Amino acid sequence: MLYFAIMTTKINSLFHSDTQPDLRRFTLDFFSAFGSAATPLNETRHSPLRVVLGNEPAAHFGRSELLLRFQQGEGADGHELVAYGSRIFDQMIAYLDKRSAVTIQRLPARLTAGEELLKAVSPLNAAVVGLETKQTTRRLFLFTWHITYRADDKQEELYTVAVDEEGNYVPPRSGEGRIGWDWQTAWTDAQAVNGAEDEQAEAARLLPPMTHLVRHAEAAHKYAVYYADQRCANLETAGLARLHKVLSRLITYYEQQIDEVYDSNDPLMEQRDGLRADLQRKISEEIENHRLRVRVALSSYAMLEIPAATVVMTLQAGRQRAVVEAQRNLYDGVFTYPACHVCNQPATRIALDRGGHLLCEACVHTCAACSALLCEECGVAACPVCAAENCAACSVFCWACGERACADHVACCPTCGDTTCLACQQACAACGTEQCTGHLRRDAVADARGEVELICPACALRCPACLQFSAHIETCAASGQRFCLNCIVHCRACGKPVGPGFYHVDPAGGEPLCNDCLLYCAACNAIVAEEHACPQCGEACCAACGSACSVCDGLFCGKHVNMLDCGHAVCDEDLALCAMGDDFVCPICSPPCAICDQMHCPEHTASCHVCRLAYCTDCIDAKGICVTCARMEEEGVAVDMDSEPCIDHPAVAEIASFYKWQRVENRRYQIYRGKGLFLSTAIVTVEKTATGGRVIDAYEFDLKDLLRVRFWRK
Repeated sequence: MLYFAIMTTKINSLFHSDTQPDLRRFTLDFFSAFGSAATPLNETRHSPLRVVLGNEPAAHFGRSELLLRFQQGEGADGHELVAYGSRIFDQMIAYLDKRSAVTIQRLPARLTAGEELLKAVSPLNAAVVGLETKQTTRRLFLFTWHITYRADDKQEELYTVAVDEEGNYVPPRSGEGRIGWDWQTAWTDAQAVNGAEDEQAEAARLLPPMTHLVRHAEAAHKYAVYYADQRCANLETAGLARLHKVLSRLITYYEQQIDEVYDSNDPLMEQRDGLRADLQRKISEEIENHRLRVRVALSSYAMLEIPAATVVMTLQAGRQRAVVEAQRNLYDGVFTYPACHVCNQPATRIALDRGGHLLCEACVHTCAACSALLCEECGVAACPVCAAENCAACSVFCWACGERACADHVACCPTCGDTTCLACQQACAACGTEQCTGHLRRDAVADARGEVELICPACALRCPACLQFSAHIETCAASGQRFCLNCIVHCRACGKPVGPGFYHVDPAGGEPLCNDCLLYCAACNAIVAEEHACPQCGEACCAACGSACSVCDGLFCGKHVNMLDCGHAVCDEDLALCAMGDDFVCPICSPPCAICDQMHCPEHTASCHVCRLAYCTDCIDAKGICVTCARMEEEGVAVDMDSEPCIDHPAVAEIASFYKWQRVENRRYQIYRGKGLFLSTAIVTVEKTATGGRVIDAYEFDLKDLLRVRFWRK
């Protein structure tokens, strides 16, 4: 029935809620919807009602006042019971059936066009050359869909979708240009259009063609299906919870039945297999019963006529003319403004561009050259150089970037003769000529800042060595050819620029020498920058046939230089001999003894058991203690460790406060000994340096270590 669709927002909760239907609420909504006043007789939950009927409901019910009750034995005489199947309830349903036959409704005109409609649209750049106002009628089509959700239970719902004459969806409340009132209030205020005498003929005259209605119904059906899809998500969630409960109960029951069957009573497991098969069948049935099925069917439709006033303006700007319409809803006063040609948004302040398009203020573009108003479709474009907007007539197309630039920001390329914008041109780094960037070449030689420069074809010369283009060219003094600065070098001896093939690299220093400055070693005939002679014998030698001494850096011939096992080359004069034996000693790898200053080889080297430093064997006594540590008791100087430079070392700072310290030193080391409680001892060794000393080691002795040092040697 159609009027159930009209009251969808009120009665859906009555028939399709999770709780029991509330007839009292339905009764209050019913009479308030038809202009009747319902007053409770007391403050209880199920209080009887006194209903003062309006003219049309009074004619239907046959009286002007009703006394209604909702429970048996409630109220005094004259109260009628409202219940399913009662007389008063059937009369209410019959009244809804009667009203559902009214398929065309018209809203009353509460307002007038007035001066507000004439000021609804303000032209920005055009003159109003024509003005006309007229009364019109807008139509809204309401399609009520009967949606059925069927699973293990059944739920039904009436859902109304409204569309306008163009088939656009109209929500219950929306912005400008759409219906903006409450559905319930609008249908209460609406009046029937078709008369009682020839109802069908009048309705047929007012209704649009059936093809239009079908198209509107198809559009409304999409929104109804979308609404049903959203509802299905919640219904499926609730259905899955119920299905889980049912399946859990079934599985528990059948598992108990299977467990109660003994092997002796069912040796072939036929009875238990039958129970399992029955369980699977019931699970399949329950899953199928809980599967949600949805049916969306058209229940009824109605048409709502809305009175409106329309102002038609004829605007003229130069040679362009356009007709603009603005409309006012005479029921609630909502205005419908003309839409912008670009953004399709309603606009109150409109402009007429050079192409005859109506634009809002945000979509208006002004040509920077001719000041004409344009839209995006008319060909306005921003200059890639200054970003100023120009029309097609005032701009020049750049073939390089495909943009349109201002006439002041284009130039003819001297290389190809094409006109391009200045953003696509660049000056040559060598001659400064502006031309297309595509004609410029990368200079193979970077500038002073290390950046790559672009040079024109006239300034770019190809280097014959690396075959790269560059404007940084220098002439070879030997051949007269021009090479780029990456390939040309300057002779170390004479300083002349020479190119590849006209110089050699000194193997010793790696520096270039031109062919005129080349020298050859008399011993090995290798190329050298200068002649060398062995300082000891005077024979010629070079870096290729001789060796440099690692101590004095002198270049000696192979006869007077010694290659030691450590890898150092030492001349005869700097070669040291062990004071305790006949072995040669490298003065770099084996420094002299820090006590006696004599050279010693690894075989005649020993470590002190106290300071753990290496000395020659002559400076270590039979107990393994060096001469320096042995003098600690006699020559040791008492020191405050907190004042010594080595206190900055973390290992020294950690133990310094627990001991009383003495210091003794030799040529290279400073040795600190600390004495603490219970014969505990600590040793700190420091190597003398120009910056104050380097801590080598810091450690502590216990009683066992002291005894081992005094009585045992490793």
